[in-house]
Amino acid sequence: MIKYLLMMMFCLSGCLIAVPAQIPPMDCALAIQGSNWSFLLPSDYFLMLSVDTPITVRTFVNRDDTTLVLFSKEPFRGSLDEFVKHRMNTPIEIKISTAGESNDVRYVQTRGRTKDVWVSSYNLVKNGYGYSFMCESIHYEDLYWDCSQMFDTLRIE
Repeated sequence: MIKYLLMMMFCLSGCLIAVPAQIPPMDCALAIQGSNWSFLLPSDYFLMLSVDTPITVRTFVNRDDTTLVLFSKEPFRGSLDEFVKHRMNTPIEIKISTAGESNDVRYVQTRGRTKDVWVSSYNLVKNGYGYSFMCESIHYEDLYWDCSQMFDTLRIE
């Protein structure tokens, strides 16, 4: 467990995680829930690494140590653009940033990388909170597709 927590702490600064693996289909999913939010992860494929904090954070790593999924909820009074700037205050080199809408909520997706890790992040603001759904992996080819499939299951009341 310590290995996973240390890995999680250093991944945004560019750590190399492990050899990649593909995420299984979402037909067998595990529901992850908080007070006003929920999303699905492929069942039995991810391990939860953390619990609620004042800034709600749930962190999962896949069984092969190749992909992290991080979800956070934090109090935020401001625009979506301001929240994205706040969340992107990291060493991630942004390659693509696009806006979209899911379940009647506007979001901004950013894609980028650190030294060895590819990152896909979805950020949104709703009812005085900023939410971030982020995937990190060394496996570029499937990261964006898999992360988008998981993000599409996110529901916020």
